[in-house]
Amino acid sequence: EGIRMAATMITILPLLITYLFLQRQFVESLERTGITGE
Repeated sequence: EGIRMAATMITILPLLITYLFLQRQFVESLERTGITGE
């Protein structure tokens, strides 16, 4: 079970980091376009 847990973490972590990074980029671009739109 420990091995499966480790494999799951190794699979999920990069996806989670990528998601958080893209989300931050997305929010920043939204704020930038929102400010210039006003």
